[in-house]
Amino acid sequence: MKIWRYIPIHRFEYLIKERSLYFARADQFCDPLEGTFPKGSVTLFSALKMKNLDEFFAKAESLCKSVAANCWHMDDSESLDMWRRYTENGQGVVVRATYSRLKKSMSAYTSDRIRIVKIQYITFSKAVLPPVLGFPFEFKDEFYINERELRCIIYRQNAITGKGIPVPVDIDTLIGAIYISPFAAKHFRNSVHAIVEKYGMAKRVFVSRLTSQPFGGNKKNVGSE
Repeated sequence: MKIWRYIPIHRFEYLIKERSLYFARADQFCDPLEGTFPKGSVTLFSALKMKNLDEFFAKAESLCKSVAANCWHMDDSESLDMWRRYTENGQGVVVRATYSRLKKSMSAYTSDRIRIVKIQYITFSKAVLPPVLGFPFEFKDEFYINERELRCIIYRQNAITGKGIPVPVDIDTLIGAIYISPFAAKHFRNSVHAIVEKYGMAKRVFVSRLTSQPFGGNKKNVGSE
């Protein structure tokens, strides 16, 4: 299964320089429903008169500061929609990997257990999830269904210090290829290539298949796949 991580240039440089994937704390995500139980669950729990219901929901809400995630898009090829959503002004790249590459690249990391799941998409106004703390982080509203998200999740007992967790990875194992945004100007493409060379990243860099203007830079390392 091919997976893709669409990121702006500063996050790409962080990945290459630090050789780490950044797991953002869940309360940093833009989705206001992140980690919450759908309305169907809330209605059912109330109807069943669950004990300590207020305490349960308070714990569920606080988990956003104890959970961190790193997200990927699952698809056979590039997605124009994802380019537009997750990169700005053509200044972004996508890292292509596979599920097996991702899992193997993190295998030496032992500080936390990392759970890798395919996000399930539900109708938040109707769905019912069981009362299991942390479970909602594996579900999202159907509004986001086009993201086809594969999510790596870290659950901790206590609140995470800072806004996220850097997880060291084997870059050569992780990355199958790097694609430059189809909306990128030539100078930006040169910048991506310079970053790759600076940090000794031996993988080939490709111009997006969606671009209408092939890049004629260093043909040994940059071109169309």
